[in-house]
Amino acid sequence: MTYDKQAIAERIRDLSPEKSELLDKLLKEEEGEYLASLLRQETDSDEWSPLVAIQSAGLKPPFFCVSPVFGTVFLYYDLAYHLGKDQPFYGLQPFGVDRAHLPDSRIEDMAARYVDALRSLQPEGPYFLGGYSFGGVVAFEMAQQLQNKGHQVALLALIDTWVPIAVSKPSLLDTLKFLATSTVGIWPYVCNYLSLVASSSLPQGNHITEKFPILKAVFPRFYINRLLDAIVRKLGMAKILFSESGLMMFNQPAIRPMLRVLKASIQAVRNYTPRTYSGPITCFQTGGTYTKGDQHATIGWSKLTTGGIDIHSVPGDHLAVMRKPHVQVLAEKLRACLDKSLCRIQKDKICQPAIENKETKGLERRKKSRDLDSQTQALLQKIAKEEAFPLETLTPMQARKAEEGMRAFAGELQPIANVEDKTILHSAGEIPVRIYTPEGCGPFPILVYLHGGGWVVGNLDIYNDVCRSLANGAGCIVVSVDYRLAPEHKFPAAVEDAYTATQWVANNASCIGGDPTRITVGGDSAGGNLAAVVSIIAHERGGPPLVYQLLIYPATNLSSFDTNSYHDYAEGYFLTKASMQWFRNHYLKNDDDRRNPYASPLLSKDLSGLPPAFVITAGFDVLKDEGEAYANRLKQAGVSVRNVCYNDTIHGFFFMAGVLDKARTARGEATAALRVAFAK
Repeated sequence: MTYDKQAIAERIRDLSPEKSELLDKLLKEEEGEYLASLLRQETDSDEWSPLVAIQSAGLKPPFFCVSPVFGTVFLYYDLAYHLGKDQPFYGLQPFGVDRAHLPDSRIEDMAARYVDALRSLQPEGPYFLGGYSFGGVVAFEMAQQLQNKGHQVALLALIDTWVPIAVSKPSLLDTLKFLATSTVGIWPYVCNYLSLVASSSLPQGNHITEKFPILKAVFPRFYINRLLDAIVRKLGMAKILFSESGLMMFNQPAIRPMLRVLKASIQAVRNYTPRTYSGPITCFQTGGTYTKGDQHATIGWSKLTTGGIDIHSVPGDHLAVMRKPHVQVLAEKLRACLDKSLCRIQKDKICQPAIENKETKGLERRKKSRDLDSQTQALLQKIAKEEAFPLETLTPMQARKAEEGMRAFAGELQPIANVEDKTILHSAGEIPVRIYTPEGCGPFPILVYLHGGGWVVGNLDIYNDVCRSLANGAGCIVVSVDYRLAPEHKFPAAVEDAYTATQWVANNASCIGGDPTRITVGGDSAGGNLAAVVSIIAHERGGPPLVYQLLIYPATNLSSFDTNSYHDYAEGYFLTKASMQWFRNHYLKNDDDRRNPYASPLLSKDLSGLPPAFVITAGFDVLKDEGEAYANRLKQAGVSVRNVCYNDTIHGFFFMAGVLDKARTARGEATAALRVAFAK
């Protein structure tokens, strides 16, 4: 549905008729278009996802757990709770429980959907997967599909899961016996679910059969009153399970969708022929699992893996293991396995600086001409000792929280004449900006600064030190732009915000004490990419006129990570190749975006007519070669370019004035270059 101003007016009349006298004024204001864009954005975000954020907080890599045979994940709530607040936990629910889609009837199709869903949150491995009962079979297939795509599966946890071996699948009679037993055993969960539905829909004390008449025939004496006190305390669980997944089923019990999913799941597992898995399997086995022969985990699963099997006994039976007190023991053992797998990854991933690796030929070649400076070496050794989680194992929210630790590397905040926060309104929403004004009399030249962070992390506060030092050093106003971040807002959202902010600065320069004839753009890393792209767009669209571009170790080619610097400095130098892949996967929607010149400015056909540039690169940086290649392309196009490589340091050094002298030196060169550009 497309919203316009008239649609806004109708909605306001519906919600608040007494406010209708304000409508004429609203329809005359440009804010009407802005509100319309928000409504349009709101309706576009209703797509249902199988991914359910049961516990999204925590800095550990997320654990993805596939729903059991009925297709809902509410029984994982206690498990997630007992794993602890530092362990993110996501459930995976099948198509079909949302009512809008038919359930998949093949394990392979279910697994493929779940892989797409979890990779939307975490594009790169290593992954931590699990599943209870039937969910373990789907998780097993997911692990194979992820491996086939070249991703690492650090943990595959199967919780009391039947072994889907074709020669010994349960007979129809065995299946009916199991379902009969399950009906009795799973009843507490069904009651809990119905109670949650009722407590979210009815005022306290109402009779559930008044809302759901169909239950009169099944539960003529079932009253919600006695359960409400306990159920309301769990209402937060329902909000997590349903509002975040887009699954709004409170209007009636979702029994029919669950039964459709159950039927499809039984058909899927009976027709599934598993392949041998090359990774390790971790099984959590109860004493009461309904299995026999080679379906027992020790025998059956060992036949389906060449990577070894680890068996953990847990108390209870198949239907009680997810309930207290048994779930607490299960959570303790699962947490130990998650931590063990994570420690193993850290040993593999977090390496000493690659300068110590004598086997890297390209690195040995470069060592002959230069080494890391002593401060950079000490910094890398400190980072390695801290054993932080590799970026590519984190979710974007976790990465943003972890980036707050970067402030320890920044310099002390310089005093400055004035700092002011403003908000730019445009069709896609709001763009926060922070304006730094130095001492002196204006009008001042202006630098529009775009922060780094791989288009995924970074904010105004983290770059406070950088912007203050640039404003003071260059004697200019710095407008720091808090552009939209991926993956919530994928390409080209950041580009649009960066260009819109630059236009706003040009149109409002005099209002902020600036000179509209002396505007530059600049940024570091992803911000350097955006600054380069803004220069290209401004030239193509005839404005705003820019006098200079400051590009600090810019990313200029997202179509290929196959340069010498990517090979030589892939690990151990702060920004890794795996991290860049993680950033790229979150930022871009598809492979075509990689070749778009607004994402990869190095691929632009014509760079002539662009403003002069100062390109800064770092010697031990995966982005070094593409930064220098972009400087050369500019020179070939007739653009005045100065390219300085700080040979003995790493990506990100410009930010680290608190620990690296090279940062202060580079900032001095950058501000001197800006002063010269502003004086022309």
